Amino acid sequence: MPESKKTIIILPGWGGTKETWQPFIERAKEHYNVECINLPCFGDEPCPEKVWGIEEYSHFVESKVKACLTTRQVKSQKLFC
Repeated sequence: MPESKKTIIILPGWGGTKETWQPFIERAKEHYNVECINLPCFGDEPCPEKVWGIEEYSHFVESKVKACLTTRQVKSQKLFC
């Protein structure tokens, strides 16, 4: 049974989107599962109805990361910043 690929999750910085990371994603996906999460108001992610603070953004990112890991059926995880 071939070893499964590790997963990289990208959170683009200010002004970045999945599209700005596409060249890296194309190269990395040969060896990794790659997920790129657009933050609200960037790329295809709609803006929230109210102004968000750190807590709202952290909940958003947490839910998106959990969804990526669940979709990829990742059993163990190491998160690096």
